[in-house]
Amino acid sequence: MALAKEEKTAPVVRPEVTTTEIIEAWRRICVPRGAVDVRELTATRLAKLRIRIREHPTFEWWNELFSRMAHTPFLFGQGARGWRVSLDWLLANDTNATKILEGRYENETTTRR
Repeated sequence: MALAKEEKTAPVVRPEVTTTEIIEAWRRICVPRGAVDVRELTATRLAKLRIRIREHPTFEWWNELFSRMAHTPFLFGQGARGWRVSLDWLLANDTNATKILEGRYENETTTRR
């Protein structure tokens, strides 16, 4: 009987990616291209980051996101208004990262208004 009880208990799943790994990747990939750096990982930022990690727990997903961002000049101040992506913007909701992965900002140019 004890075996049946153990089978019903789901193991605790630890995300494959950590907050530290994401911040390090942000600084390594995005900041050199013009993204706003993270000076402090505040409680609010940490909470939002943990939410996004629960939605996308693999390092591969985050790596794909940052790689896609690296090839999107608009996100790094090369749009008409010079707006630059920040970690806060990326984590603000569950759609900003999706829009990046879908290519939403790839065709933004310096002449668009």
